[in-house]
Amino acid sequence: STPCATTSTTRTDTIPRPGAAATRTDTVPRPDGAARDMQWALNRVQAEDAWKSSTGAGVIVAVIDTGVDANHPDLAGSLVPGFDVLRNRSSSALTDGHGHGTHVAGAIAGHGAVTGIAPDAKIMPIRAMNSQGFGTTANVVAGLIWAVNHGADVINMSLGSTTPDTAERAAIKWARGRGVLVVAAAGNDAGISIVYPAAYGDKKANAPVESDPVIGVGAVDRHGTLGYFSQIGPSVDVTAPGVRVLSTFPVAQGSYAWESGTSMAAPYVAGIVALALSYQRANSPTRTAPEMALAADRALRSSARDLGAPGVDRSYGSGDASAAGTLAALGADAWLAMPADVGLSGSSDGNATASFATPPGTEVRAVLSEGGGSEGARGETDPDGGTTLWSGPGGGAIQLPITGLTPSRAYTLTIFVTDGTHRSRAVTGLRPVTWSLKTPKTLMANTRANIAVATVLPSLGSGVPAGRITVTYRWKGHSKTVRVSPLDSAQIRLPLPRSSTNMTIRASIDGGYGNWPSVSRAYVVRIHR
Repeated sequence: STPCATTSTTRTDTIPRPGAAATRTDTVPRPDGAARDMQWALNRVQAEDAWKSSTGAGVIVAVIDTGVDANHPDLAGSLVPGFDVLRNRSSSALTDGHGHGTHVAGAIAGHGAVTGIAPDAKIMPIRAMNSQGFGTTANVVAGLIWAVNHGADVINMSLGSTTPDTAERAAIKWARGRGVLVVAAAGNDAGISIVYPAAYGDKKANAPVESDPVIGVGAVDRHGTLGYFSQIGPSVDVTAPGVRVLSTFPVAQGSYAWESGTSMAAPYVAGIVALALSYQRANSPTRTAPEMALAADRALRSSARDLGAPGVDRSYGSGDASAAGTLAALGADAWLAMPADVGLSGSSDGNATASFATPPGTEVRAVLSEGGGSEGARGETDPDGGTTLWSGPGGGAIQLPITGLTPSRAYTLTIFVTDGTHRSRAVTGLRPVTWSLKTPKTLMANTRANIAVATVLPSLGSGVPAGRITVTYRWKGHSKTVRVSPLDSAQIRLPLPRSSTNMTIRASIDGGYGNWPSVSRAYVVRIHR
């Protein structure tokens, strides 16, 4: 029998806002990768090393969320029939009035400009949350039961509540007993608050994998540092990319967006276990579904890169999730050599610095190519393509100065690592940005007002929160500077200083990983008495 549901409030967990002849190919599966240079998360989880063994084919991931935009081109062909709990009907043509569910789905199975971690997996959209990102555990439970009964293999729950629910706990244990892996966001309260469903099974310490019904996921940035908002405590089983993550968004809302939160980290783990299940079905078909689920969970945790205190700790759990590491732990011929921290930062004079780390015993080639605009920046697939900046033995951290670039153009850096048999590839880049700065043209003296500021990638039409934005106000005898580090694509609203004279406003963005530094034009607010 299936459990019944009681009700409490739940919400989405996003931040409010040499031997070449023997070398394996490194071809990315299917997607055109137009935004590959911006997807640092794929480097972080060593995705391309994993794709040589599995791309998630044959696995269905249910996304219990705000819905999924079925019209998004990056998700074309990836959706199976789902269920709209709010309307009590099944459908594969769901909509997403919020954006959260579409962002999650793209991180799992995108295969267009944005590449998901498991691009050949299928998404089962379960709409249990409303357009404001809120819902009830009763609806979540109903969606979970429907998903399991209709063939879901993995369930992603980028949502949470501080109140436990007996029916929700029972439904999750029932799902796991049937061999369905449940992955949940750990929460964004930056503390040890208990957030469910991630916390089910975990009390004073992380539960053993055999008895933990939920894989709770915390968030890290591109350097492996825990996100300032990310929950800590025993419910964090592993971490994954969750700070400034680019993924799909409803077409009506711009198609792409940057978001931060453990909500963004959970789908990377859901995608990794989808890769693991797909691999096992192809190579260990006699295993039962519960056996495969347990093996995937064990492999995920045992192969996670240890961060923070040695061993399992309260911030990172077992460590930072690796797709290639998970498959290698299952016996796949996966080679863990992709640089997880590759970056390219630029300055206004056209100089740039590339940084990355590679394992010893390898040969490395760093290749720079020009790309971008409407075509995006995919990176090179052949080490002989582009311009070789540097080649030599791997081992330790490497920093490469690059000169003579043009900040108004886009560039892609591709790092190739080989041992003569295997090859790994990591991609990053620099793109120019345009400014979106909205100010009042005129204002009465000493009245309150706001401005809205954002930087935008012209080719994707999405905001760029990579670098720190500085806004400077100047008026007669006065000046004020405000610095902000955006976490999502939403315009940043800042209060305008009160003034009795005309004011000039200018914004600039630092050269963060992914964008050139830039300074906006001067905007003038005319003050009337």
